[in-house]
Amino acid sequence: MKQPSRLATVLRVTSGNFLEMFDFFLYGFYAPYIATTFFPSGNDTASLMLTFATFGAGFLMRPVGAVILGSYIDRIGRSKGLVLTLAIMALGTVLIAFVPGYASIGLLAPALVLIGRLLQGFSAGVEMGGVSVYLAEMATPDTRGFYVSWQSASQQAAIMAAALIGYGLNQVLSAQQVHDWAWRVPFFIGCLIVPVIFVIRRSLQETAAFQARTHHPSFRESILSIAANWRLVVAGMMMVVMTTVSFYLITVYAPTYGKSVLKLGAGDSLLLTFCVGLSNFIWLPVMGALSDKVGRRPLLMTFTILAMLTAYPVLSWLVHDVSFGHMLIAELWLSFLYASYNAAAVVTLTEVMPPEVRTVGFSLAYSLATALFGGFTPLVSTWLIELTDDKAAPGLWMAAAALCGLLSVLMVYRRDAAAPDMVADTV
Repeated sequence: MKQPSRLATVLRVTSGNFLEMFDFFLYGFYAPYIATTFFPSGNDTASLMLTFATFGAGFLMRPVGAVILGSYIDRIGRSKGLVLTLAIMALGTVLIAFVPGYASIGLLAPALVLIGRLLQGFSAGVEMGGVSVYLAEMATPDTRGFYVSWQSASQQAAIMAAALIGYGLNQVLSAQQVHDWAWRVPFFIGCLIVPVIFVIRRSLQETAAFQARTHHPSFRESILSIAANWRLVVAGMMMVVMTTVSFYLITVYAPTYGKSVLKLGAGDSLLLTFCVGLSNFIWLPVMGALSDKVGRRPLLMTFTILAMLTAYPVLSWLVHDVSFGHMLIAELWLSFLYASYNAAAVVTLTEVMPPEVRTVGFSLAYSLATALFGGFTPLVSTWLIELTDDKAAPGLWMAAAALCGLLSVLMVYRRDAAAPDMVADTV
């Protein structure tokens, strides 16, 4: 039987990542419309915060999904597990797309939206970990950073696709039509591509690294191994805080920030988001390949420090002279910081986790960071602006996340013998 090309394998394994981020971005961009449809309130800020709280609640399910589904993938196999996560994710997507509004079914509407978000969160808890581990195990040691970077790059493709669809709707329909019903159209499109992705992902072959292992741990063994390596999981979580906060700040929250805070047009916000997605898509594999050449640590150190020093000043510069051009410059700079750091951080996580629990360990670290920090970035950003009356306040949140990332790098590399660069060949 002919082996599929590496490109075909990358496309198959990252297809679910595409769907996940397609839906997540839509929820963030259409948050004001979702707020009035499902969470009506006399206060616009309170309604928007309820919407973002529901968005964040889905992330609280990620650690649960990471442990349960992650241990399943480490026991049963990468390919079978990724088909299961796609099925659960699709169910959550269908719920959000088709639930009637509060005016039609009352409190059942926000309850069903919440259930949909919880299902998506449960699945997403292991989706990124499963994909990253699969890519790491299919790559050679000297190309691992490049291949693993496509996990994040696939998310950027989803953001660009969602932004283009949203931009098209805003061009052909009135603002009232988008508010009343057309915001659901991109979610319907997401439902339509589920069967295609399901067929694509079912053709995935198991990785040679997984097949070579003679022992696949039970759920109990996975839990005991994670407990024994809890310091590593905490360090990994801290490393991901920088990547998840900056990602949700410049993508999911940015359109709402542009529309509701900076008062830019909806079309401008979508165009900006497309440019950010394109920037991320370019920088991620470039910096992933660079990490293969120079090592992970130099990139991690450099870009956490740059983020700490520049995140707030860049946004402060923007809010003092708001324009499309200035927001584009600010977003592209933050995109460069995010992509350069993320390209090294994600592959590092695949390399430091014990092989027998690589998926559950990676997924738990990633999901904890997203659940406790990244997923609530839109909510925290909205709250910080309200609290401080400073429209640049989200930059403080990103700077704090960068500090967390810097501390994690120092923890992971505290001894040369523990450096991921030295254990990369064990993947």
